[in-house]
Amino acid sequence: MSRSCAGRLCLWTVLIACFVLPVVYAQAIVDFRIATPRNFGYTIGDRITHEMHLVLAANHSLDSAALAKTGRINRWLEIAGTNVEIRNRENQVRYHISIDYLIVNAPREPASITIPQHEFTILGDTSSSSVFLPEWTFGMGPIASSGAEDVLILQPDRRPRSIPVIGRQLRLRTLSLILGGLLIYLAYLRWVLPRIRRERFPFSVALRKLRHLQRSECTPATYRRGVQALHAAVNAAAGQVIFSVNLCALFAAHPEFRSLESDLSQFYSRSRDVFFNNAAVAQPESSLQELIDLCSRCRTLERSYA
Repeated sequence: MSRSCAGRLCLWTVLIACFVLPVVYAQAIVDFRIATPRNFGYTIGDRITHEMHLVLAANHSLDSAALAKTGRINRWLEIAGTNVEIRNRENQVRYHISIDYLIVNAPREPASITIPQHEFTILGDTSSSSVFLPEWTFGMGPIASSGAEDVLILQPDRRPRSIPVIGRQLRLRTLSLILGGLLIYLAYLRWVLPRIRRERFPFSVALRKLRHLQRSECTPATYRRGVQALHAAVNAAAGQVIFSVNLCALFAAHPEFRSLESDLSQFYSRSRDVFFNNAAVAQPESSLQELIDLCSRCRTLERSYA
């Protein structure tokens, strides 16, 4: 191929690129706008947010791999975060991209800092193109003057405003008292009241009397009073006067006592000898202990059904 033919081919290639590429770029991007904040008055710790509004044709998309990554980008700045919102509307793809830059260093003197240019890639069906977020320069100053002749006068700390808490304290104390009262009442219902009721059961009362008699001198008269106390407990538990002949009435009212049928029968037999046959008690102390043991077993059965 001659040099003239090669030159004409190169010229046509350049002309086609100059006319076709802008058309393709224009077809890909429907709208492109950039919003930036003020470009002065910043110092360490401040945040700068750049927003880009990009509208693409429906058959194009923004390459997510080209989005700004968080991290340090130079001595002064780091990308604190990138937020991307995507909306599909009217055969168009709308992107709202916001990039937060955090100032991580402070100069000794006022300086101009530049946020570098960022490139975004637009992907199409058969081709790709780029759109640029241009570099942006802003003014930044130190926290305090670095001149040796300047004296930095620190202001005293501002005392926090006092918050009225009297009403809150009163409500808290009132609620605490109510809650404490409810807890005490529940504890009373759960543990104290059942114990009081159990102590008023017939065999509990009889057992206290028998133990009181045991502390006194053991005589036949003491034993007889113990027998009378146990009789009164059996009568109260059955709801009627019980003799040896109608002991079954106690078992009918409370079948739990049927396990003590033999012991109760022996008790009524001995009671009949003491009160009606004038039989003397050979060993009142051991006999009274037998009454206490029987009454204790009856109290255990009594608490099982009460």
